[in-house]
Amino acid sequence: MNKNYDFLIIGGGVNGTSIAMHLSEMGIGSVALLEKKGLATGATGRSGAMIREHYLTPELVRMSSKARSFFEQWPAEYGYEINFHKTGRILLFGENDANSARKNANMNRMEGVSIETLDTKAVSKMIPDAVLEDIELALFEPEAGYADPVATTYAFASEAIKNGADIYTDCEVTGFMTRGDRV
Repeated sequence: MNKNYDFLIIGGGVNGTSIAMHLSEMGIGSVALLEKKGLATGATGRSGAMIREHYLTPELVRMSSKARSFFEQWPAEYGYEINFHKTGRILLFGENDANSARKNANMNRMEGVSIETLDTKAVSKMIPDAVLEDIELALFEPEAGYADPVATTYAFASEAIKNGADIYTDCEVTGFMTRGDRV
């Protein structure tokens, strides 16, 4: 194992493998990823892998909009299937949260997110068994969906390796040693 890397990533879930892929694509230094068990065996493997744009701040909205576009274009760009399914997403709000949710939805719309305001009749048509007592506001984000978190993790890892990154599984990090400003 090469013991000298410019970038060392700990964790082989979707975030770690994404970082490894993007750093290795940039070509700005050597990259290694260390995973205690196997790829996607932690939180990623149990994730709902929701891909959405509706967030609380403009910065997160813009970032998530880029991410959604990235995942939609992934198969054409990289040739791997990550099983992105556009299903839409409904958010329900009671009286206490409805006004702040309306304001937030307007901010999201100003950032370009497609969000529809629904009444409870419309929600009942979409989800017949939904319990809608005390619901004052429903927001529908039609572009939201999910991807297969394990397939996505392995696709990121494959691209990282293709770009020259090293990925080590069954490699637990138990501590760090430093010398000056180096780890």
